[in-house]
Amino acid sequence: MLRVFPNPSRDFTIEVDLKSAGETVVEIYDITGRKAGHLFDGKLSDGQHIMRWSADPAAYKPGMYLLRLQTKEISEAVRLIVE
Repeated sequence: MLRVFPNPSRDFTIEVDLKSAGETVVEIYDITGRKAGHLFDGKLSDGQHIMRWSADPAAYKPGMYLLRLQTKEISEAVRLIVE
């Protein structure tokens, strides 16, 4: 499961809840589908994990982005609005 709050914002808390341990990738895409950022790539244990991300104004213009979580078992995306 993937949750982002507050949304909209410029400083986000990202909550990742995994049912099993494994390789995990968290990336940001713009609305055209182009990869705009890479937040995490590595192994996470099962359970809840909290990540924080601040959208750099020089790199992320205000607008909608997709935050994507990818593991061996799931692929999930949520919209995030950068102010």
